[in-house]
Amino acid sequence: MEQPAGYLEWPTRFPVWRTVAFLAGVAVTLGLVWAWIAVRTSPLERVYFPAYVRSTVKVSIPKLPRRKDLRPVIDPVHLFVMSAGRFATPTTFRSPVSVVRIHRSDARFVALLKSAVFGGRGAFSVIRWPLIAGGLVTLVFFVFGTRRDINLRRQAAVGVHRRGTRIVSGEEFNRRVGA
Repeated sequence: MEQPAGYLEWPTRFPVWRTVAFLAGVAVTLGLVWAWIAVRTSPLERVYFPAYVRSTVKVSIPKLPRRKDLRPVIDPVHLFVMSAGRFATPTTFRSPVSVVRIHRSDARFVALLKSAVFGGRGAFSVIRWPLIAGGLVTLVFFVFGTRRDINLRRQAAVGVHRRGTRIVSGEEFNRRVGA
């Protein structure tokens, strides 16, 4: 559709408040997840949680075909916490603890952690509640940021000067500052 002659379209501004709201919501969500893991999980779950999430994500993403000669496939190394010579579970976790490196495939490692350490819970069900709370906080922040951006855009459309300097003549500048 063609605009009428003399039509001036106001330039749109970057949605600063929406971006800040989204980033603040993500930061709050990460803080909630960190606090939840620090307070609501056992020490053994805290040790294994990063590896559990990493391995779960790695197992759930399908492998892309690649050339065989680029890089040899090596089984990843995982750390196991051993207590009294056996794999440590929340019930057998004792004070003399050692960390042992063994080679494991990711699928078997995830299955082992899910059954022995996390009590059958998936990686994301462990942090379900802080993710839900963080999502709601992000949504509320985003709504307020959107309202603020819309308000600023309306003010700019009617000519309200919001930031930056205005280019004025020297005479007008002296008149404004009273010199």
